[in-house]
Amino acid sequence: MKSINRRLREWFTVALQKIYLLPKVITSDDLELFTEHDVQTENFRLHYAQAGKGETLLFIHGMSNNWIGWIPLAKELINDYHLVMLDLPGYGESERLAAYNVETEAEAIAAFLRTTGIRPRAIVGLSMGSIVTGQFLSRHGQLVDSAVLCGPMFQVRDAEWLSRASRMGFTAVDKTKGAAYALKRIMTTTAVSYVITKYLNMYRFNRELVDAYGLTGRRLMDERAFIQMGISVTQNDLEEDLNDTTVPVRFIYGQQDRISSIDDAQQRLSSKRGNFTFVSIPDAGHIVTLEKPGEVAESIRDFIRSQ
Repeated sequence: MKSINRRLREWFTVALQKIYLLPKVITSDDLELFTEHDVQTENFRLHYAQAGKGETLLFIHGMSNNWIGWIPLAKELINDYHLVMLDLPGYGESERLAAYNVETEAEAIAAFLRTTGIRPRAIVGLSMGSIVTGQFLSRHGQLVDSAVLCGPMFQVRDAEWLSRASRMGFTAVDKTKGAAYALKRIMTTTAVSYVITKYLNMYRFNRELVDAYGLTGRRLMDERAFIQMGISVTQNDLEEDLNDTTVPVRFIYGQQDRISSIDDAQQRLSSKRGNFTFVSIPDAGHIVTLEKPGEVAESIRDFIRSQ
């Protein structure tokens, strides 16, 4: 009975958020391109959207978004591939969990693929999603043919204090009653979303893009997922996750990314045995898929053709 009541509360909350919070600049034409579905795996109830036909690309969103954030890139690829955009647990309309970390999210991806029988030609991760994808590759790389990591962040060399400070901040919020909810209320205000996007995520701030594809995910996420994934990401070592990767991996960075660096990625991976290629896209920041979806789409096509 408790489980049924919880599911009803989740459904009602998401329904209200969809009615009142879906940005008006997402057109009905945008949403009509996709069909939305739920799948129950052994341990997770997962929501996803799909569109198109052909070889499958699986998309894994960032830390404060859901599948809707992929729409600009999806519209560039919809005529070439079967696109599957997953809401990770704690995000969008997927199940809320008791706790969140990179490892659990990676296991959810594997469970999704095994339950649906989908084998992606490539798995595409953005920001935090690229960290989760790296963990997935280290555990279940045999389930995909290749990977594309957009704006992945490596641990900062000689700056353990930065990771430690970030982790301490997230942990303090996580353990303080009501703090996570208060942080979400702050993070989901339009003004704060604009500031974060302008000074961290985008090279040239575009209010319409943020309104359309950057606000819904923030408002639908479980605040505990945001906090606990922040802790987990600072503890994760992407370089180590990629040590034994056997599938080809393409790294795509915005040239003006203020959070992650293509030079750092190339330096860290130069001695690895993996099949890694790197692309830098001019006039784009951390959320390169939002600012330059056409260029990212062409890089993905080129990467897949080259295999």
